[in-house]
Amino acid sequence: MQEIRTEGKLIGLDRIAIMAALNLAHQLLAEKRQANPLSEQWLERIHLLNEQLAAHEDQANRMH
Repeated sequence: MQEIRTEGKLIGLDRIAIMAALNLAHQLLAEKRQANPLSEQWLERIHLLNEQLAAHEDQANRMH
């Protein structure tokens, strides 16, 4: 979480925690995908969630 806070433009501990959780989930899924590929439906859902988080971050950055 400290790495995300120092490298990113995130504001607030809650956003840092969310980003860290998404990064961990992404890493886990990448490792599992090598052994057992995920369905396209799950990959699309993860992509959509990442896009939504980015949109919320942009909105929060504009407010501050």
